[in-house]
Amino acid sequence: MTKAEAQLIVDAIVVWENGQNEEGIEAGCIDACPLCSKYFYSMCAECPVARYTGELNCNGTPHPFQFGRDEDIRMIQIIAFGLKMLDDAGYEIVEE
Repeated sequence: MTKAEAQLIVDAIVVWENGQNEEGIEAGCIDACPLCSKYFYSMCAECPVARYTGELNCNGTPHPFQFGRDEDIRMIQIIAFGLKMLDDAGYEIVEE
Protein backbone atom coordinates (compact mmCIF):
# COMPACT_ATOMS: atom_id res chain seq x y z
CA MET A 1 0.00 0.00 0.00
CA THR A 2 1.37 3.38 -0.94
CA LYS A 3 1.28 6.42 1.33
CA ALA A 4 -1.23 8.02 -1.05
CA GLU A 5 -3.51 4.97 -0.77
CA ALA A 6 -3.18 5.00 3.01
CA GLN A 7 -4.15 8.69 3.00
CA LEU A 8 -7.23 7.90 0.88
CA ILE A 9 -8.23 5.26 3.43
CA VAL A 10 -7.79 7.79 6.24
CA ASP A 11 -9.85 10.31 4.27
CA ALA A 12 -12.54 7.68 3.71
CA ILE A 13 -12.59 6.84 7.42
CA VAL A 14 -13.20 10.52 8.17
CA VAL A 15 -16.15 10.49 5.75
CA TRP A 16 -17.50 7.30 7.32
CA GLU A 17 -17.06 8.70 10.84
CA ASN A 18 -18.98 11.82 9.91
CA GLY A 19 -21.57 9.81 8.01
CA GLN A 20 -21.29 12.24 5.15
CA ASN A 21 -19.21 14.77 3.31
CA GLU A 22 -20.24 18.01 1.66
CA GLU A 23 -22.25 16.01 -0.89
CA GLY A 24 -23.81 13.79 1.78
CA ILE A 25 -23.10 10.08 1.89
CA GLU A 26 -26.60 9.53 0.55
CA ALA A 27 -25.27 10.88 -2.77
CA GLY A 28 -23.69 7.47 -3.24
CA CYS A 29 -20.23 6.09 -2.80
CA ILE A 30 -18.83 7.59 -5.99
CA ASP A 31 -19.37 11.13 -4.73
CA ALA A 32 -19.00 10.55 -0.99
CA CYS A 33 -16.11 8.11 -0.61
CA PRO A 34 -12.60 9.29 -1.56
CA LEU A 35 -11.65 5.74 -2.54
CA CYS A 36 -14.67 5.33 -4.83
CA SER A 37 -14.10 8.79 -6.30
CA LYS A 38 -10.64 7.68 -7.40
CA TYR A 39 -11.12 4.01 -8.28
CA PHE A 40 -14.76 3.39 -9.23
CA TYR A 41 -14.39 4.17 -12.93
CA SER A 42 -11.48 1.76 -13.22
CA MET A 43 -13.94 -0.92 -12.04
CA CYS A 44 -12.25 -0.84 -8.61
CA ALA A 45 -9.35 -2.84 -9.98
CA GLU A 46 -6.65 -0.60 -8.49
CA CYS A 47 -8.53 0.11 -5.25
CA PRO A 48 -6.62 -0.89 -2.11
CA VAL A 49 -9.88 -2.22 -0.63
CA ALA A 50 -10.36 -4.51 -3.64
CA ARG A 51 -6.75 -5.69 -3.38
CA TYR A 52 -7.19 -6.29 0.35
CA THR A 53 -10.44 -8.27 0.04
CA GLY A 54 -9.82 -9.81 -3.37
CA GLU A 55 -13.30 -8.64 -4.38
CA LEU A 56 -14.69 -5.69 -6.33
CA ASN A 57 -17.37 -3.15 -5.39
CA CYS A 58 -16.61 -3.30 -1.66
CA ASN A 59 -17.77 -6.88 -1.46
CA GLY A 60 -16.13 -8.56 1.49
CA THR A 61 -16.46 -5.38 3.59
CA PRO A 62 -19.16 -4.07 5.94
CA HIS A 63 -20.22 -1.66 3.17
CA PRO A 64 -23.25 0.59 3.77
CA PHE A 65 -25.15 -1.07 0.93
CA GLN A 66 -25.52 -4.18 3.07
CA PHE A 67 -29.02 -3.28 4.13
CA GLY A 68 -30.78 -4.61 7.19
CA ARG A 69 -28.09 -3.67 9.68
CA ASP A 70 -28.30 -0.93 12.26
CA GLU A 71 -26.66 2.13 10.65
CA ASP A 72 -24.49 3.01 13.67
CA ILE A 73 -23.18 -0.55 13.99
CA ARG A 74 -22.49 -0.68 10.25
CA MET A 75 -20.49 2.59 10.34
CA ILE A 76 -18.44 1.35 13.31
CA GLN A 77 -17.70 -1.86 11.41
CA ILE A 78 -16.66 0.09 8.30
CA ILE A 79 -14.33 2.33 10.31
CA ALA A 80 -12.82 -0.70 12.06
CA PHE A 81 -12.33 -2.38 8.67
CA GLY A 82 -10.44 0.65 7.34
CA LEU A 83 -8.27 0.83 10.45
CA LYS A 84 -7.50 -2.89 10.16
CA MET A 85 -6.41 -2.40 6.54
CA LEU A 86 -3.99 0.31 7.64
CA ASP A 87 -2.72 -1.76 10.56
CA ASP A 88 -2.22 -4.84 8.38
CA ALA A 89 -0.22 -2.68 5.94
CA GLY A 90 2.07 -1.65 8.79
CA TYR A 91 0.79 1.88 9.35
CA GLU A 92 0.82 2.92 12.98
CA ILE A 93 -2.53 4.23 14.13
CA VAL A 94 -2.04 7.17 16.47
CA GLU A 95 -4.82 9.06 18.22
CA GLU A 96 -4.48 12.83 17.99
